[in-house]
Amino acid sequence: EATKKSVEELDFSTRTLNALLDNNIKTVGGLLRKSEKTLSELEGMGDVAIKEIKRKLKKLGLELKAGEE
Repeated sequence: EATKKSVEELDFSTRTLNALLDNNIKTVGGLLRKSEKTLSELEGMGDVAIKEIKRKLKKLGLELKAGEE
């Protein structure tokens, strides 16, 4: 199941992967519990990283949580 995949399996750039891991986001499921707004507030997470995350999730038929949480 896609949500059980580790973020390492999605082949993110090193910088994006490190930002996710540094913020304790280790699985696709964990990533899906975040909104774009929440991610943008994380240490080391910039616009480029968020675009990359959205693009990779879209390939899996998934998207970030809607809303502010």
